[in-house]
Amino acid sequence: MDEFLAELEARMASATRASGVHPPLTAEALQVIAAADQGGTPMFTSANLARIAKENGVDVSSDMTTNDIIAELRRRQQPARSLAQWHVRGLRSSTTTTARPAVDA
Repeated sequence: MDEFLAELEARMASATRASGVHPPLTAEALQVIAAADQGGTPMFTSANLARIAKENGVDVSSDMTTNDIIAELRRRQQPARSLAQWHVRGLRSSTTTTARPAVDA
């Protein structure tokens, strides 16, 4: 059973990287972002923060600060919203022009 779950997780991560769309953040990741919004940024990268980041597809390197990790979590929170906005704007403008808005990288 553990092998099956590990394989499934690997396939999901691979598909996510290929499509450029990230799955929704976990509740813990959203709590980290909310705490940072209230000024609660950790002083160092704890094992717990690294685990939360990893569970949300962030590869934590030794040169990343806690602010870098939180910024990456925020970035992963944004693409779905940005793509939805792009799609709506693209549909509205498709009858008048062929130009498309840039998608956030």
